[in-house]
Amino acid sequence: MKTDRLQLPILLMILSLVMIGSSIIFRLSNIHSLVALSLTIALIILCPLSIFFFLILPRSLPKILLYVSFIVCLGLSYWIIPSAQKHFFNQILDWLLPVVQMSVVIYVVYSIAKGIIRYKKINADGSYTFLETTRMLLEPKLGKGFFLEAVMTEISVFYYAVWGWFENINYEGK
Repeated sequence: MKTDRLQLPILLMILSLVMIGSSIIFRLSNIHSLVALSLTIALIILCPLSIFFFLILPRSLPKILLYVSFIVCLGLSYWIIPSAQKHFFNQILDWLLPVVQMSVVIYVVYSIAKGIIRYKKINADGSYTFLETTRMLLEPKLGKGFFLEAVMTEISVFYYAVWGWFENINYEGK
């Protein structure tokens, strides 16, 4: 339990050391190209990995946060690296961004396919409505909270706007 409380300060210390140290070193008048390359790689790779190992993995947070932290670290790296040393950064982005984009697309398609399979298992006997089944499908991923209710509200609006017109509603009072 004690190490769990120390993970966030350690993470913040690592991130601040890497970001501030890189910013100071990049501002020096003559740095070697190998130093610029290693600092660029450290900003792009080390920061998201430290966020993953100190924040996402121990708390069982969604792994998609790794992609978000990667994009945030890319933005901070773009801001920290001066334009004179950005050629390494631009070369890395030329091959790295398509790989990240494709991995996000593959992850989303996989999650949708897995969700459809779970939806069919949950609603195999047809005893639940579409919205009840969708709620049961999303609860393990989103938890029982505000975010689930917000997503379910949006899905309900879309469902009733598109498919709800064709549904016969039986009112028990009539």
